[in-house]
This record gives sequence, structure tokens and C-alpha cells, in this order.
Amino acid sequence: MLKQSLCVLLTACCFLGFATTGLAQSPVTITEMTICKGIQDREPVDAGTSFSNDVGKLYCFTRASAVEKTGIKHVWYFEGEKRAELSFTIGASSAWRTNSSKIIRPSDAGSWKVEVLGPDGGVLQTLAFVVEK
Repeated sequence: MLKQSLCVLLTACCFLGFATTGLAQSPVTITEMTICKGIQDREPVDAGTSFSNDVGKLYCFTRASAVEKTGIKHVWYFEGEKRAELSFTIGASSAWRTNSSKIIRPSDAGSWKVEVLGPDGGVLQTLAFVVEK
């Protein structure tokens, strides 16, 4: 009787472990995120965390690992105010690359950030940077 009870308990614990592990995993993980001045050959160029307000345009480059085709968003914020939101579909891959860009005007000096949102709208990763005068 004790042996049978232990077997049932062990089976239940294993099932519970698999169920909660599956729920905790996101279908997409951001493996690289950078703000840069350009994209060349599908790779970031001149990455940094501080840029001059005469830069013209900045890019948010992300590399993602996804177990299935899914969606992500890049949300650009300036001084806490949303400036742009762009949606992307990414495929099942260990290294899917995508990017978005934002025109930077001379008056856009200040604190910026880009959030990458997953398919459920949750924040996967955030990257802050500064545009200086």
C-alpha cells in the first residue's frame, strides 16, 4: 500500500513539474538587443548607449530565439512618452533577427528606451539610451 501511494505521489509531482515548467516558458526569448546607428549585412553597426542629437536615425536590433512562429513588438519611448510601436512576426529559429528604426530630430535630446513585448504583451527586454545635445 505504501509503495503504491508513493508511486501515485511521484507521478503527480512529475506531472505538476512538467505542467508548471511549460507555463513558465515564453515562446520567444530575446538573446541580443542593441541600439545602433545602422544595420549592415543584417548585423548592428555603431552600437551604443549614448548618441548625438544630430545622429539622424537610430535602430533597435534584436535577435530572438522562438520555438514557434510568433509576434513581438518594439515600443519606443522618449522621456516616458510612447513615440512608436511596431509589430513583427518572427519564425521558429534560435537566431531570428529583426530591427526597427526611429528618426531622431535635434530636439529629441533626452532619455529614450525601447521595450520588446512578447505575444502576450509582456515585456521581454528593455534597453535605455540617451540622445545628447
